[in-house]
Amino acid sequence: MLFRSNLNDMTQAENRFKKIIKINPLRVDAYYNLGLLYNKKGQFDQAKQVLKKGNSLDMESLNIRYALAAAYKNTGENIQAERELRYIKERLNLWRKKEIDMVNKKLEDLGRSKNGK
Repeated sequence: MLFRSNLNDMTQAENRFKKIIKINPLRVDAYYNLGLLYNKKGQFDQAKQVLKKGNSLDMESLNIRYALAAAYKNTGENIQAERELRYIKERLNLWRKKEIDMVNKKLEDLGRSKNGK
């Protein structure tokens, strides 16, 4: 009974995300969530299709790229999965550097104001 209930919930969620996309095809979150659902159901080709569409709307979304890498991996497309994961790693390193630079600047500013008092 629980299994049937989960399948019904997943079908309802799938229909809801499809409806959202039909109403507003620019809703990146709906593509992402639908892609996650397809990955969970083992429907990796459908996952790739909707996640690629979501990625085309928001190429900076690391969540979409991570879900897409999982779909690629599960269909044996390891080169594509690796490409997505390397992109994610590169972006995280870039953001981390920017954050570190920002903190260093604030520390420098504090040092200047401390010495100026």
